[in-house]
Amino acid sequence: MIQDAWNTFPQQITQKINGLLDDAEPNQTKAFQLYKQCQSEDLWPGSFEMFSQHLIDFFKVVKSERNKSDFDRYLMRPMDFTSFENFHLTFRSAEIEPESVRDIASWAHHMLRLHFKNDLNVFSVEVLSQTIHDLTHPSFVEKDHDIEFEDFCISWQHSCHKLFGKQNEFIQLQVLSELRNLHQQQISKLQKRVISIQPTIYLTQTEIFWVESVEKAALLFEKPPRYPLSKGPEKNELIDLLKCTTLFEIAFGSDLPKLVAHREAIRETVLNRCRWLLENKRT
Repeated sequence: MIQDAWNTFPQQITQKINGLLDDAEPNQTKAFQLYKQCQSEDLWPGSFEMFSQHLIDFFKVVKSERNKSDFDRYLMRPMDFTSFENFHLTFRSAEIEPESVRDIASWAHHMLRLHFKNDLNVFSVEVLSQTIHDLTHPSFVEKDHDIEFEDFCISWQHSCHKLFGKQNEFIQLQVLSELRNLHQQQISKLQKRVISIQPTIYLTQTEIFWVESVEKAALLFEKPPRYPLSKGPEKNELIDLLKCTTLFEIAFGSDLPKLVAHREAIRETVLNRCRWLLENKRT
């Protein structure tokens, strides 16, 4: 159980850091920016103080359940979706609670101390808090969202250097090397898992030949071949392809403006379906 938790340490630390934005509120600069935006669009006639309180109430709602309409009810009329996009927070525009940063640092300290069976100063809650603080309070040129594990590693190195200079530098590099290897192993496992669950479809040689012939006809702007069996295909993917080829034949044999306008889109659909079938077939 403990080993399983350790194996996912790189993924968990980045998820926890990025997750800070889910519960965050706008900082004062962002709040004032949103206030001025709504004022300029004649959406809000009131004070900044009242607007700020509405922002707090809005961001208290679980992120996955927040809707534009939740804030529209405070305004004179609904804002447009382009304006609402500005309500998205990054680490540059969010107020991150120090307690939340320290909670993550305490968790990481515990995990590192358990695994390495050591309580080095590079594992301290203070060092890890500084590391996470730097990531969640970026400068203008630094990344302000979608923190990756390598970002955490680099920030941790910088924090240790600022606080200790070269003291324990060799040990920290060893720790970072192991963590980076662990992260890469987890990525490789995930990639193999994704490949293993790629959808496949069983096709007979007759069906494969028909799909290849349809693809060739679409490439050459020729009439697609009929399905070789009189009873028609039974697999849903082949039924869909047959419908597309029928529409393809009608569109390229018609002078109706509506069909002519969609000829290329229909042809591209036929080609995409053929390619998917041929790439994911098993015989």
